[in-house]
Amino acid sequence: MSLDRYYNLFNPAFGYADLLFRAGDGLQSRELNEMQSWLVNRVAEMGDAVFKEGNVVRDADISVDADTGAVTAEAGYLYLRGAVRPVDSATLTIPTDRVVAIGVRFTETIITELEDPTLRDPAVGTSNYQEPGAARRLEAITWGWESGVENDGGDGQFHAVYTVTNGVLDSKQQPPALDPVIQTVARYDRDANGSYVASGLDLTFLSHDTANGNDDYVFSLAEGVGNVGGFKVERPQSARVRWAVDPDFRAVNAEPHGFADGGAGTAEITLNLGPIARVTDVTVTKQVTETVTHGSFTGASDPTANSSVVSVLAVTQDGTSYTEGDDFVVSGGEIDWSPNGAEPAPGSSYDVTYRYIDSITPDAVSDTTVTVSGAVTGTTVFVDYEYKLPRVDALVMDAEGVLSRLRGVSQTRNPQPPQIPTGVLPLAEVMLEWFTTGKPEVTNTATRAVPVAELAKMQNSISDLYQLVAIERLRNDANLTDPTSKLGIFVDPFLDDDLRDSGEAQTAAILPGELTLPIAAAVQDPPQGAAATWTLDYDLVPVLEQMASTREMKINPYMNFEPIPSAVLLSPAMDNWVTVDTVWTSAITRAFTVGSGIRSRTTVSTTAQLLSSTSQAALEIRQRSVGFSLTGMDAGEAIAAVEFDGVDVTPDPAPVADEAGALSGSF
Repeated sequence: MSLDRYYNLFNPAFGYADLLFRAGDGLQSRELNEMQSWLVNRVAEMGDAVFKEGNVVRDADISVDADTGAVTAEAGYLYLRGAVRPVDSATLTIPTDRVVAIGVRFTETIITELEDPTLRDPAVGTSNYQEPGAARRLEAITWGWESGVENDGGDGQFHAVYTVTNGVLDSKQQPPALDPVIQTVARYDRDANGSYVASGLDLTFLSHDTANGNDDYVFSLAEGVGNVGGFKVERPQSARVRWAVDPDFRAVNAEPHGFADGGAGTAEITLNLGPIARVTDVTVTKQVTETVTHGSFTGASDPTANSSVVSVLAVTQDGTSYTEGDDFVVSGGEIDWSPNGAEPAPGSSYDVTYRYIDSITPDAVSDTTVTVSGAVTGTTVFVDYEYKLPRVDALVMDAEGVLSRLRGVSQTRNPQPPQIPTGVLPLAEVMLEWFTTGKPEVTNTATRAVPVAELAKMQNSISDLYQLVAIERLRNDANLTDPTSKLGIFVDPFLDDDLRDSGEAQTAAILPGELTLPIAAAVQDPPQGAAATWTLDYDLVPVLEQMASTREMKINPYMNFEPIPSAVLLSPAMDNWVTVDTVWTSAITRAFTVGSGIRSRTTVSTTAQLLSSTSQAALEIRQRSVGFSLTGMDAGEAIAAVEFDGVDVTPDPAPVADEAGALSGSF
């Protein structure tokens, strides 16, 4: 600290416990300063045992707009440098294409009587009146951010509190607790269960983004809670994860294919490996008829326009044909007339029809094919190209909630996922085949916690399974001794649908012992809106009342609040539909008919037993229109944009709230 006549020799390494003042000895100013430093050090040591540097003690939450990078940081209290310090609210703008640390900047300022005259002695009538006294040290923290060499440009030392990746808040910080307790619980959980997902954190493929120069796969990671190495990590909101399309390539040289164009002159060739990254060369055999001028002397060699001649098909001049070997030979792309046969006159012209090798650019390239034209039908086409190797990548999360992509080893066939290091939680594996028209195959591989209630159901299901096996054995024995077909007569007692012909349309329903007309059922959506009801008539009756009041408090004493957001009502808020896997209607009819008075001479006992149950996200859902209603705005307020899951659903033309402050639309 730079302050004139200020002394403070406190050092915790000395191990001094107290300042012992003695009578008759003068009081030193440094002793007062050391007394303060000693107390501050004691408090900081106790605080460090409870909190970590940068812990959120109260409030101080942030919200991030993933599209614009706008950050709203609320006021609150943080533990920093041995003390709980207040921080005011602030708004920031951060980059949305990288990892950004959001935290606070610590500044320290020395205030003397020159900056603050009120620090002079106010004791009127004393000799020290209006004389300078002790200075003050002002410590403050303000919100800021850093990302590599870039930052918000503020002053002071930066302390990270939150981490934002590509505009999405990584994880929600846990409440402060005693670190030894956390370590003990974490070790117990890690040894017993390892790393696992408590809820959510499912990865789903969204799209292949190629707009604005991008080439990324976009995934959505659902919100949820995971335990990584015994430490709980909570992601409060879903996040969009972007992976660059970065395949590994392997080259193939001179892959042969027949040119089967069917006389059209153009053929589409399917290559052996794919998807194709780029075609470096295509070598074909072409045929051309060229007019060549003979040399100025007998036996001269005449060059052709193409040196890579494969074969000469014909050499003619004014109806005269010359024979290869007797009249001429082909050498190095030249017609050599050295043999003692017939020969055109020196300086005259003749026609040569020959085939030669040429490198061309394909007309079109897809993931698996190249389109080639100009080659001779039936000849061989050689293709040099590079193709994308399939790979399995993994998504993992560490104990700080940071998501990472682990690249696997690219192989032509059967690629294997990467080895998962210790200390991270594997969430999903993504099979990347790199086809432009396909999409990556996502497999959520995380180990998930099984609640005790589910374990109890599983145990009961195992017991039921043993009983079902025993019952099935008895049924098989009964069927063997009492077959349905006796003496050539087929008998169906109408107990269930087992004896029905699944190859024919079944329009009737089977009840216990009877064949009857079916009953159809459909799912009905409940009415929407605040005024809509779907109940029987009722009267409200007070059950519990609290008429007394013991105290009162202001809900918001500092009048610090944001505008109340608009209320949004979707219609319908939930979509229900039924997928029918069979055309038989017995089960539905039985549910509506059994117990309605039908009598039968056959007595049947039906027992429903749940053998197993699984749940998974629907691969495809139906499309339907959804209406929305916004309320809580001012009359005539202009609405800039309305978005649903990042998709613009703003009505056209630009909407304006009505007199009641409401707006309706659909998408």
